[in-house]
Amino acid sequence: MKLKINTYASYKHALPSELKDNVVIVIDVLRATSTIVTAIENGCGRIYPVMDVEEAMSIFSKINKDENVLLGGENGSMKISGFHLSNSPLEYSKENIFGKDIILTTTNGTRAINSAAISAHTVLIGSLLNASAVMQKALSYKKNITFLCAGTGGRYSLDDIIACGCMLSSIGNLDNYDLCDLSYSCINEYMICKDNIEKALTKAYQYKRLKRLGFKKDLEYCCQVDIIDNVPIFKDSVILKN
Repeated sequence: MKLKINTYASYKHALPSELKDNVVIVIDVLRATSTIVTAIENGCGRIYPVMDVEEAMSIFSKINKDENVLLGGENGSMKISGFHLSNSPLEYSKENIFGKDIILTTTNGTRAINSAAISAHTVLIGSLLNASAVMQKALSYKKNITFLCAGTGGRYSLDDIIACGCMLSSIGNLDNYDLCDLSYSCINEYMICKDNIEKALTKAYQYKRLKRLGFKKDLEYCCQVDIIDNVPIFKDSVILKN
């Protein structure tokens, strides 16, 4: 029996029953999952992905015993007042986060991660940065796979869709799998722009918005493919190196 591979354009479109016992790859290219993959690569300890600022502050007050816990995230794409870090992956350098735990809240990405965890067998964190690595890790479980895009405010987000297509293109013979229509559409989108993903995204809503806010370097960074091999996993309320 062929493994099924489904894609949801937003985490708000997927019911927990539809993710049950699946390996779920959560994707928020611009920028939450790109930030998480980068932070894990650069040696942070644990990442607590939380729903909102209030939850972040509550956890921070409980576990902040020293200077090894940082608050990170965004509200409306901007750094949250009183937080140590924003949602820019470029801030999550080794010198800033090595050996430290991070409590992270974002508008879409961390909500998608928590939504997936309700019923999934395994939740992996994916981006363009680790596209091939996360796809191969997901396949190793030999379970049905779901791509859960964070989207933007519940809407389709082109950056996430292209990342899904990038991951799927690394599989090889797709005839061995049962793909949904959106999964095939993701591959088509990726194949059109694979030689210059950033150029393809210049018309995308979230790309234009972040560029207008001054995050051009973030955009350039997040559009890179397969520069990181690690595959973060969300387990027992924290994200760790897998």
